[in-house]
Amino acid sequence: MSRGFIAELAPADMATCIEINLIGALTSAHVAARGMREAGRGWIWPTEGLGSTGPVLPGSGPYAASKAGATKAFTVLARECRGTGVKVGFLCPTLMPTNLVKPKSDPRDQRRLELTMRLLGETPEHAASWFVPRMLTTRRTGTRLSRTRPLQLAGRALVRSIRSGRDLSLLAQQTVRSR
Repeated sequence: MSRGFIAELAPADMATCIEINLIGALTSAHVAARGMREAGRGWIWPTEGLGSTGPVLPGSGPYAASKAGATKAFTVLARECRGTGVKVGFLCPTLMPTNLVKPKSDPRDQRRLELTMRLLGETPEHAASWFVPRMLTTRRTGTRLSRTRPLQLAGRALVRSIRSGRDLSLLAQQTVRSR
């Protein structure tokens, strides 16, 4: 995935990111929505990403743009599917261990990332164990299932710090000192 400052990325790399995250998602939705409309029912669950709901992070421009565009397009799709039996919901996971969240080279960035992932990140399997039961019981189109709400994140960080036997404030101080 394209990671880097927009002024430094090759246009082809940015286009690939947009092609995968936006065009790929819309092409999949096109096929799924047509089949589901014929069947008279179904759910489409796109995954929102850092760009669509999260903070503005330098180095994530093409990814953020592609995810924000996909979120808007799927919001439109949800309205277009009204009355057809096809519904659209949104999945908002927290940090996942992908290339986008890997630091470039600075060891301080590596330490901060490891701390952040330890406190807030999760594996796809763990995320699925939370999302799937909720997806199966959701009835309303436009539902946004989110693992990124501030209270959830704070609670997860607190529980993980307690389980690890380390005080959360000490972990935060280590992060500040490493900057």
